Amino acid sequence: PKFESNIIDDKNMTLVYNSNKGLFDFAEGLMIGASKHFNVNLKIEKELLNQDGTQVKFNITILE
Repeated sequence: PKFESNIIDDKNMTLVYNSNKGLFDFAEGLMIGASKHFNVNLKIEKELLNQDGTQVKFNITILE
């Protein structure tokens, strides 16, 4: 997979997942696992950019 990141500010970023395998749920699970490991609460919203899941945009927000 390839990831394109864009940091919006100190609490928000976007991450675009690109892969011909469409394993975006796995990528989201890694983000959730990392947030639990580092004790950071995140809100993760996903937007399918391709219906087959090969390109997905994640909007990630750090919650207080």
